[in-house]
Amino acid sequence: MGNIFRKLAISALVLGSVNVAFAGPQNKADKETVQWRYEVENLGQKSSRGGHGATHILKVWSFSKKAEVAQEQSKKNAIHAVLFQGVPSNDVKRLKGIEPLLQDPTIEATHAGFFQTFFADGGEYMRFVTVTNSGMADMLKVGKEWKVGLTVAVNTPGLRKYLEQTEIILPMDAGFDKAKKPSLMVVPSRSWCTRNGYMQELEGMGETVRIPDYRKAFDNDPQLSNVAAKIGNMMTSRGFDLRMMSNVLTTIQNEQAEAMVMSSESGAALAENPIDVMRRVAKADIWMEVDWQVNETGMQKSITFNLSGIDAYSDEQIANCQGTGQPSYSAEIPVLMEEAITNNLDNFNEQLMVKFNEWFDQGRQITVQIQVWESSEHNLESEIGGDELGLLIEDHISATTVNNQFSTDVATTNRMIFTNVRIPMLEESGRAMDARRYGIGIQRMLRDKYSIVSKVMTKGLGQVTIVIGEK
Repeated sequence: MGNIFRKLAISALVLGSVNVAFAGPQNKADKETVQWRYEVENLGQKSSRGGHGATHILKVWSFSKKAEVAQEQSKKNAIHAVLFQGVPSNDVKRLKGIEPLLQDPTIEATHAGFFQTFFADGGEYMRFVTVTNSGMADMLKVGKEWKVGLTVAVNTPGLRKYLEQTEIILPMDAGFDKAKKPSLMVVPSRSWCTRNGYMQELEGMGETVRIPDYRKAFDNDPQLSNVAAKIGNMMTSRGFDLRMMSNVLTTIQNEQAEAMVMSSESGAALAENPIDVMRRVAKADIWMEVDWQVNETGMQKSITFNLSGIDAYSDEQIANCQGTGQPSYSAEIPVLMEEAITNNLDNFNEQLMVKFNEWFDQGRQITVQIQVWESSEHNLESEIGGDELGLLIEDHISATTVNNQFSTDVATTNRMIFTNVRIPMLEESGRAMDARRYGIGIQRMLRDKYSIVSKVMTKGLGQVTIVIGEK
């Protein structure tokens, strides 16, 4: 074996690189492990069955005075990169970088004993890495060291599941244990609708507003329906509740037969644009806005996508991922979309989990307005029990929000506006809370404590108005 390596060393100096097959036993690489000296390249990915993540194909360069030790260390380094460091993008192959599986930088130190055993020679890391190219390695002599490049496949979904089972990280749905998992609805982004001519103009308050025309988009673009269905299936396979756009559009069409104007006799809701109506009817916690473009290089096609998770209550973006999939000669657009998104979806879902945990801890954000009918015997400055009515309402909001979080933006005789009102995710009964349910709580307080009649009206999911004076 020594003669072989001496010959290889000479060849490497002349040619710069050679391919060598190592078939020897496990090599002692524990000393190399603690140093984590490597370079890693992203060579692509393979989608797992059902879209539950991707197996990453990596080229790992490791350094050691012994070539066989560097080869064994390359497998460890591949796992280490996927866990802690991530993998840079490959501009030549148009591959986006890979985010580290463990986003918390303290995990490695917190669980140092676990990872020392995990990465020991013959340790559990071997279950999640496979050498490709029949074990052929590229070898370079750099000074007194060998630089060995090994192509490996990392089973990232299996690795994640193992870390969940060993309680190193939480399961993907751990953040939703306290309540139902979030409901989702897939819609095209505003940018996609604009590029494809699916926008509509609305007149209001003397201004013309352009908004996406989802009905027209889904009726006229079968590719959109297929893409939305593909993404929806990927999310439902992960336990999320999916709301179908087609069902929502049908419900809205039925609603449009009814009068929806603001009046003291029959008003059921504030003036809503079609987007507000869709959010109210769908009752989806998150809107997944998808945008994509098809790239054509010769006979090959690839997908560049952008996926955003939008809080349907506050319109805040709470999750995002983007990237470009690998080119294909024959794959249909929905398939290319699935392959492009798969590599990024677990990270996207982790962002959702972080936000939902925040909502449980800090409350969900809504806007509350208080208005007074002209015919009302009370206004917000009326004295009731020694306090102004507006202050009584403000005290109620303070007492019923999470950590007393809210802001009073407007306070006049006939109008109050409270923003960043942090309502709990659940009522005491365990029922999910939303802006309408919270507004009904204010309505009942006014009725039961002060015999004041009021009306509750909603706009979308995150805005509620209580109008004092008439039912």
